[in-house]
Amino acid sequence: MKRYSLLICLCIPVICVSQTLKPGETLIEHTKDFELTGNGKAAEWSATTWITLPHRDGAKKYETRAKLLYSTTGIYGLFFVKIL
Repeated sequence: MKRYSLLICLCIPVICVSQTLKPGETLIEHTKDFELTGNGKAAEWSATTWITLPHRDGAKKYETRAKLLYSTTGIYGLFFVKIL
């Protein structure tokens, strides 16, 4: 009897859910509320990656990146801009 119950447990399918993003879409991670210090060193920022924003036409060349998180009470944004 034990041998059959083990076989039944091994035959239960595992369902994996994956989220496929379309081109131009970005997944924004959920976070708990945290204190904003202005220097971007809060540990919560390590849960997400930088989003590179494309350069728009203009006289100055610059690099712009952003990190975004959301919580149950709001949206958090961390921005980096460098004039080249």
